[in-house]
Amino acid sequence: MVGDFYTVEYIEKWIEIAKRLPLVIFFGSTRSWRCEDLSDKLKEFRDLPNVYLKASVDLTHTDKPCRSWRVWSVEGEGNPCPHDYDLVESCLACKRCWTIRDFDLKLKLRWGDKGEYVNPHLFD
Repeated sequence: MVGDFYTVEYIEKWIEIAKRLPLVIFFGSTRSWRCEDLSDKLKEFRDLPNVYLKASVDLTHTDKPCRSWRVWSVEGEGNPCPHDYDLVESCLACKRCWTIRDFDLKLKLRWGDKGEYVNPHLFD
């Protein structure tokens, strides 16, 4: 699982690691897609055959990634995460995050136990 990226050099290291380990699947989301100086390198990393990197967005952001980015959103647009919405028992039972590139995923905002999950619309 990979996450936010803070320099071009750091992204280049991840590219090198992913290329050296072609049988390992890397997946995650990043808010760094918004950083103009990191955008090209992030796309290079994202487009490797063993990398599944999505743009991370939530209700606090009004900007949207360009069409080449697929999205993981919190209570936003996209297909409901089967695990978050109790459609499958576990992430392993679904595997969409690291096997399917061309889809957007909507996650629930949560902390702690399922009974304590927070709905961001409570704050409207």
